[in-house]
Amino acid sequence: MKVKPVVILIIIAAGLLLGGCATSLPTNSWPGLAATDTTAYLASGQYVYAINLNTHAEVWRFPAEAQNGTLFFNTPALTDDGQLIIGSSGTNHNLYSIDAATKAENWVFTGASKPWMGPVLATPEAIYAPNSNGTLYAINPATGAEFWSFSASDALWGQPATDGQRVFIGSLDHFIYALDARTGRELWKTEFEGAIAGGPIAGPDGLVYVVSFSNAVKALDAATGSVSWTAETEAWVWTSPVLYENVLYFGDLNGSLYALSASDGSRAWAPQQPNGPVVGRPLVTDEAVIFAGEDGKVVALDFGGKSLWPNEFDGKIYTAPVEAGAYILIAPMNAEFSLVALNSNGAQEWTFTPAK
Repeated sequence: MKVKPVVILIIIAAGLLLGGCATSLPTNSWPGLAATDTTAYLASGQYVYAINLNTHAEVWRFPAEAQNGTLFFNTPALTDDGQLIIGSSGTNHNLYSIDAATKAENWVFTGASKPWMGPVLATPEAIYAPNSNGTLYAINPATGAEFWSFSASDALWGQPATDGQRVFIGSLDHFIYALDARTGRELWKTEFEGAIAGGPIAGPDGLVYVVSFSNAVKALDAATGSVSWTAETEAWVWTSPVLYENVLYFGDLNGSLYALSASDGSRAWAPQQPNGPVVGRPLVTDEAVIFAGEDGKVVALDFGGKSLWPNEFDGKIYTAPVEAGAYILIAPMNAEFSLVALNSNGAQEWTFTPAK
């Protein structure tokens, strides 16, 4: 019997929960995707591709030739000064800074001992990079030199968050940590009932929102780590939520979609289940909340939870949808193409498949 990919995810997560020894995903993993209004950056297998959104053609790929041990699956991060930051998820454990316009290598950080599974957080002051060895590195954006590091007791898979003073990071060790952004000193930690695979969200109201493998989302006080409220979910939540106009949007591994008040966790709409398990974050635009599921279905809901449109693909989707200019970009796995652009009504505009 063929095992569904989400079952593989659960087996991996269960192994981490029980044994704490498996700290990387299979090499056949889903792609990472980021974009500007003019260019999409697709991390898939041995390359990162830059795709022109006007011509739909490849601009460059990094590296120029495939390298043994170099695999790219996590989401690239774009900095304000034009760097693209991404780490290798293979046996090569380098973290790269690439010039987003030219693919020139700015610097390489070689201090990690295991694969990079989660995206970095890029700020003007530092690159906060979580590694599956359990260490969060604060790196100089200009040089790639290490400012400081902090080690949890298990792998870090989610993107960090910051409120400007503190950096927040969740771990598969069931803890969420708050660190001094300048020094990396631990300020507090709060234990959850399950592993934390997704990144936290720092809100403007002094709360930090955290999802986990404990069938719940929690809001914590950013200064103390105390729990402000808890809201139950129907299944494990892998993905980070998106905060938009005081509402948290996210999906779980049952395929249920949620909209919760960021103030108290109350439901803005009843959980819906229009598609398969949701691993990637939703995309919130001015008009809609867009979710993509493992079953290849992409759905757009209005802010009251009403369906606006669906679209469906043969492949499976674990990567978060990305808005880029007039397009909604989708990066399916095991599909006939690597990237598809939809318009605001969900209709397909064009696709991209890398040349061999």
